[in-house]
Amino acid sequence: MTLSIVLSGFDYFNQKFIEIGKEDITAEEKVYKIIDFGVTTLIENSQMADILRNNVQLVSEDFQKRIEIKQIESVEIFKKIVEQGIKEKSIKKLNPRNTAVMVLTALFTSNSEWLIDETPESEQQVEFIYNFLMDGIRRREN
Repeated sequence: MTLSIVLSGFDYFNQKFIEIGKEDITAEEKVYKIIDFGVTTLIENSQMADILRNNVQLVSEDFQKRIEIKQIESVEIFKKIVEQGIKEKSIKKLNPRNTAVMVLTALFTSNSEWLIDETPESEQQVEFIYNFLMDGIRRREN
């Protein structure tokens, strides 16, 4: 039961990423919206993350492969946003796939609970994570 909820959660995230990716806004705005969505969802569902983390030894190899496929989908979606940012000259010309992996790993690490505070006020966490990640990938003119 828990495992199917997790897979549904990945589908939900990917669908939301696709919707944000299609919006007619800058790449930086898309990154912000994804971080906002991710942090808010993590706060709202922190108990589910704890259940999965604490029962990782019960997760089958098949389930792990299915999760990996979902993670690859997430990376591909985010990679397109990074490529858009490179074209807009708002994101450094780095390897888009590697950048997508790093940003998503930072946002959805198994230690995400350390990044977020379980208060109703998620704006501070969103701003902190967004600024921290964007400081690393934002293109700055000297």
